[in-house]
Amino acid sequence: MDEPVACIVDGEVYLADEIDWEELGGTPLYAAPPRKEWVGLTDAEIDELHGSPMSLEHSGELKWVRIIEARLKDKNNAV
Repeated sequence: MDEPVACIVDGEVYLADEIDWEELGGTPLYAAPPRKEWVGLTDAEIDELHGSPMSLEHSGELKWVRIIEARLKDKNNAV
């Protein structure tokens, strides 16, 4: 996780490395929002969205869903 660049303690702003803001109950401020870890869909969630269980072995539908999911993951990690 990215480190905060500053913090707010009792309404005052400090550089994060000037004080122990965690001990003082301060609020960290980041240069950019921390990135969230990618969470893909489970097979059960895909089945639910599909409306019925996918024929994994025969149709290739799940493989196609995973290809789309991988592309979305790549696009969301791009800066």
